[in-house]
Amino acid sequence: MDFSKTNLIIVFCCIGIWGFSQTNQYNPHKGTNYPDAKLQAFISAENSSVNKANFKYYMNLAYQKFKEKNYCLFITYTNQALQTGLYNASLYYFRGISYEMIGDQEDAKESYKRSYSLGMNEAKDALYRLRTNR
Repeated sequence: MDFSKTNLIIVFCCIGIWGFSQTNQYNPHKGTNYPDAKLQAFISAENSSVNKANFKYYMNLAYQKFKEKNYCLFITYTNQALQTGLYNASLYYFRGISYEMIGDQEDAKESYKRSYSLGMNEAKDALYRLRTNR
């Protein structure tokens, strides 16, 4: 074997090894082992329970502010609740009322639409009221 063939073989081997390592390193379909999957499931469940607790906490604060007719703080606390990734029709309905009470008709309309899409029929009446009061 002469020198040029040896160098050529070494170059091809290095490229092959480098390419193989790159595809394995960045392959999103590469399987995970059982302990990794179990840990990921545990973390996901833990995050979910923390998000639920945070959502409940901020919604309790928000509804307290709504009862006090402090609509701006209600909206602030519902923004915090929404950052958990959780929501419900009631949240958007009362946001609509709050926006309406502070004079923000556009945001009220968007909140009522979202509430109605999530199944709160009272939001349809609120949307009608907004359209007729203009």
